[in-house]
Parts: sequence; C-alpha cells; structure tokens
Amino acid sequence: MKLSKQVASILTFALKNAFKHLCKKGSKRAFELISATPCVNQANAEITKCYTSLVDIIQGIKYAEENKRIPHLCCEYYTLFPCLYERTKRFTKCTTKKMDIASDFVRNIFENIISLLCGDYTDQSDKCQTLGINV
Repeated sequence: MKLSKQVASILTFALKNAFKHLCKKGSKRAFELISATPCVNQANAEITKCYTSLVDIIQGIKYAEENKRIPHLCCEYYTLFPCLYERTKRFTKCTTKKMDIASDFVRNIFENIISLLCGDYTDQSDKCQTLGINV
C-alpha cells in the first residue's frame, strides 16, 4: 500500500475513533471539549492564523530536498501547538486547561500519523534544529 493511502487510512480511523468517543452518551471527552469551545470561539481569528501559517509552510515544503520533506512536515507540525498557546493566552476564556483540552483533541487525531511518518523527528529531539526548524 502506498504511503498516501496508509496515511489516509490512519487519518480516517483516527477521526472515526475520536468522534465515536465524543458521541457516546455522557462522554467525558465531549463535555471537556464543549467546555473549551468558548475559548476556541473567542480566539478563533488567532487560532486560524496558526493553522494558516502551518498550511502555508507545508505548501512550501514541496521545494525542500525530497528526502527532507517529511522531516520538515513533522517539525513544522510541532510548531503548531506553541503558536496556539501563544496566540490565545491573552483571551480571558482561554485558560491553559482549555487550550490543553483543545490541543489534545488535535493531537489525538494526528498522533498515529505523526508517529508513523516522523520517527525520530519529534518535539523532544534536536533533529528539527538540524533542519533549521525551531520547535
């Protein structure tokens, strides 16, 4: 199976699984995510800037050396979360706990794909710095 099909398959599974857990009656995760929505709504424009920046950078990765495209993708993914926290901290409804809940939802969806693709290129390693990415 080609890598793109594997990634699509894993992402589909992750999304199904995430929503399956959210949609259960009395779901603690759903309650927590709903409790974080006032933050997400209040800071929507700033959150969008983080995602837009990530997408713009990902589109530019096609110009990187072929063997460094996935490492760059991985390292850029890890820059998303500091951006989210930094851009939302001034909003009264965005406590660290609310941002943790929202960020964990995103992480849970993408963690299997990131693990599959990224290997040693994690937010805890220094490999991203050697690529020129500051995580």
